[in-house]
Amino acid sequence: MNHKAIDKFNELEKGILEIIRAADIFTIELVQLRRGTDFAKNLIKDLLTKGKISSFVIFRDSYSQKEIEDLKREPRLRSIACQIVLASYTALEVYLVNKFKEYLSFRMRDCPQGTQGIKEAILKMIRFRDLKEIKKNYRDFIGIHIDKFEPGHFPVDYKSNFKENTWWESLLQISKARNEIAHRGISETTQLILLPDAWECFDLCRRWVNLFNINFDRYIYKNELTDYVKRCL
Repeated sequence: MNHKAIDKFNELEKGILEIIRAADIFTIELVQLRRGTDFAKNLIKDLLTKGKISSFVIFRDSYSQKEIEDLKREPRLRSIACQIVLASYTALEVYLVNKFKEYLSFRMRDCPQGTQGIKEAILKMIRFRDLKEIKKNYRDFIGIHIDKFEPGHFPVDYKSNFKENTWWESLLQISKARNEIAHRGISETTQLILLPDAWECFDLCRRWVNLFNINFDRYIYKNELTDYVKRCL
């Protein structure tokens, strides 16, 4: 079986990672300018040749407090962070819509011949405008509560935007940030200054998607119930 939803997500994820890698080098150059040194010459070479990312992407403590204050006034870095969040949420939403269609097709595979048009009609009627509508569609048509999918704790640092949130609350917060960026060019409710702010949103989306895909594929295709899935039925 060709699981197109996760294939498409993986494709989008790779594209976002390339943006992050480019932003990583840009950020390091900004930091070097502020420090007045070329401390990262070998690091940049490794990033370019080995496809890695630096601690400046992941850890806020890689920056001094003065550097953080300086970078708050760097509009290019803020714009890059916003675009990473915009792309991350888009990849999440595309996955959930495609996965819904994938699961619905599987559930209707034994329907009598001639009912294919019914499935197509249903899909045309269903709306996927935001996470709340997507959540409702999964509940009504697939019988699962995706907002209850909480696969353990996700790693965040003490300055995280998501310290007290459940996974679903965090996804809703990213969705809100996406809408703010799309309409105003900036998020007013989620701090997006440094690359770690954007990385956190990206990493949270991809972790949730991959765990969701593994657990619910086992349930839908093999009728196997994991503990995480049981809470969603």
